[in-house]
Amino acid sequence: MTVAPGSVFQISVADGYGYAQLRACHRVYGDIVGLDGRIFARPVADLTALCLSHILIFPLRAAIAAGAVAAMPAGTARVDGPPIPDFKFAVRDAAGAPIYWWIWTGEEIVLAEPMRDLATLPERVVASCDQFLEIWDRAAVRDH
Repeated sequence: MTVAPGSVFQISVADGYGYAQLRACHRVYGDIVGLDGRIFARPVADLTALCLSHILIFPLRAAIAAGAVAAMPAGTARVDGPPIPDFKFAVRDAAGAPIYWWIWTGEEIVLAEPMRDLATLPERVVASCDQFLEIWDRAAVRDH
């Protein structure tokens, strides 16, 4: 299997399998990855049934090549929506509360317009290997 945007990987996790999709390969940030936060007891046959509930920046291909993540290609699926969605990220005060928000479009960073609804935008997360795998450690939904 050629690894390219749309490639889906089956990730070995403690209670079964997790799934990640390579959404885009950004020239500066690297891999933009979508994760289905559920744990599956058996391999998923229909990859269109996956629901990408988390989107983050993580060097998935490098982590697999280095053996840091136990994964294997599972196939390909259509990338719904833009490959790199708009992300929000905050400039925060000393207590951690947002002062104002920026939007990262994958190409540029712009100040969020005051009237823009940010609730539906994912927050930009550049994840470590532990943070990547924690998605399934915290999974409340298990598909058995």
